[in-house]
Amino acid sequence: MDVPIKATPKQFYDVFCNKTHYVSNVCPDKVKSVVLQEGNWGTEGSIISWTYAF
Repeated sequence: MDVPIKATPKQFYDVFCNKTHYVSNVCPDKVKSVVLQEGNWGTEGSIISWTYAF
């Protein structure tokens, strides 16, 4: 499935690696929430819970 996006490759990568809390805003029909459980956004070792529909 191809999905058009309005972002540069760098911006797309940045959202998924450093700003994962934005993912539920970008595709709310698939990703219901992204919650930081422990640590800091965008840092190695952080624990993040994803709630999604498929």
